[in-house]
Amino acid sequence: MITHDNLAFHNVAELVQAPGGGLHLARFPASVWPSVEASLGDIAVRNSNGCEIRFVTDSRRVRLYLRSLHQSHVDTQHLRGNQLVLRESRIPAGSIFCVDVDLPQLEPNRTETCRADGGFDPQVYRINSFGMPLAYHGVDAMGGNIRPPTPDELPKLRWLAYGSSITQGSSYNNYVNAAASMLEADVYNLGMAGSCHIEKDIVDFIVERNDWDFATFELGINMRQSDGDNSVFAQKVKYLLEQVTSRHGDKPLFVITIFDNGILHEKNPSGFQRDLKEKNALLREITQRYTQVTLIHGEKLVPDFRGFLVDLLHPEAFAATRMGIALADTIRPVLEAR
Repeated sequence: MITHDNLAFHNVAELVQAPGGGLHLARFPASVWPSVEASLGDIAVRNSNGCEIRFVTDSRRVRLYLRSLHQSHVDTQHLRGNQLVLRESRIPAGSIFCVDVDLPQLEPNRTETCRADGGFDPQVYRINSFGMPLAYHGVDAMGGNIRPPTPDELPKLRWLAYGSSITQGSSYNNYVNAAASMLEADVYNLGMAGSCHIEKDIVDFIVERNDWDFATFELGINMRQSDGDNSVFAQKVKYLLEQVTSRHGDKPLFVITIFDNGILHEKNPSGFQRDLKEKNALLREITQRYTQVTLIHGEKLVPDFRGFLVDLLHPEAFAATRMGIALADTIRPVLEAR
């Protein structure tokens, strides 16, 4: 966790100097940005998806100054502890935007335990961003005191999630956040829309970190191809698991195969269907070599396509919540057995 201006910046590897001023909330250090292979990777590796600005304050109002670093806006979801605040801030492109936070007061005639499920203390205010890269330009506590949360105000369990756009999510309501709430885990979301290619520099960045307790790797869908072999994919998966097991031998690791999607339901099977099935077979085969790794069948986490976009690939809020609850139910027994 990075602290700056008495704020905590969660899921931020670096506060990089942003073009035009301010500090870029970067999930990946700038040193790995050039290594991404996919055409969409240039944005995915720079985006601020799942980054949170967190604070505790005695002020009734706080102003934060933020800016989108892309030609499109950045959306944010506000939370107080484990509960959603009925407001979202859309940070427009092109200028610094003032997020005027009017902190919702906690009704004193309600027990503390009714707010406890989820792992966050209710005093922690959280601004979660998703979508494009975001820059921070300052904070005004309006005369009050402000500080970052203490460790005992945050979930004890820390989860690193790497994967595709499905892991990244298009809003706060993604399967990772749903599962994290059920597990009472704090998430480092490293989902990369359209660009989860398991590059060596990305793997090395994950392996060198010591701020997570368990990790999930949702692999394969972004490397789909209509023809060719999967030798490169297999080599990348082997490198990932060899490195992470050798450096984090005491931590539970989970590999999620390709989620059920429309390609697996083609009337006339295409080369893409053959490829996805071959990748899943390779994931089953490779993970068997590592007793530390639990294989999770992605198809079993998608009971049907209710709540998916019409592409039959991307889950929206309803479907993502179902997937997250199913994933949490799969992960929990493994964690409890440790």
